[in-house]
Amino acid sequence: MSGLRGWPIVVGILIDIGGSIGAGIAYVIGAAVVQGARGVAFDAETLTLGIPQLAVIEMVGLLFTATGGFVAAQMAKTRHLHHGMAVGVASLCVGLLSEFAGGDSDVPAWFNAIAYVAVVPAAAFGGYLAGRGART
Repeated sequence: MSGLRGWPIVVGILIDIGGSIGAGIAYVIGAAVVQGARGVAFDAETLTLGIPQLAVIEMVGLLFTATGGFVAAQMAKTRHLHHGMAVGVASLCVGLLSEFAGGDSDVPAWFNAIAYVAVVPAAAFGGYLAGRGART
């Protein structure tokens, strides 16, 4: 897509990926603190996630994706939806690359599929919101 500005897209990707990783780290630290307060040893079993936990983590990740799309579109000040979508496509590529490089995962394949399908629309929604705010 011509007419897109690179720097806003890079910033949007960094917000998405950095926020998602930061939220994951915060979850692990929070789980460790809760387990420590309960007097339970913190180990790999403690970090086993069920579908409800995965859903919450995915929603937080999609919130960061939408925020990245929003920020990219705001910074670009033009073609808001396209800048948001570009953040989503790039984040999807990074996610797929990390999935292939990371090997086995305890997350069900169907859950990953839903998560990957939702990335571009979430970022596009952020770009859309930025465009709506620019018109008023």
